[in-house]
Amino acid sequence: MGALASGFFLLARRMWRSDRIDAVDTSESTRSTKALGDLTVSLFEENRKLRAELDHKNAMLIAAYREILGRDHASMPAATDAWEAAEVADGAAGTHAAPP
Repeated sequence: MGALASGFFLLARRMWRSDRIDAVDTSESTRSTKALGDLTVSLFEENRKLRAELDHKNAMLIAAYREILGRDHASMPAATDAWEAAEVADGAAGTHAAPP
C-alpha cells in the first residue's frame, strides 16, 4: 500500500511540475509574441519613413531633371531634328541610330 501511495505522490508531483513548466512556457511564449509584434510594428513604421524619404528624393530628382531639360530646350529642336533624320536614313535598313 505504501508503494501505491508513493507512486500516486510521485505522479501528482510530476503533473504539478509539468503544469508549472507549461505555465512558464505559455508566459514565455506570450512575451515572445508581444516582442515580435512590437518589432513588426517598428519595422513597418521605419519602412514607411524610408519610403516617404525615397519618394521625396525622387520628386527632387525629377524636378531637377525637368529644370535641366527646360534650360536645354533651346538646343533640343536641333537634336530632335538630327535624331529624326537618322531614323529616316536608317529606317530602310531596320536599324535605329543612337541619339546624338
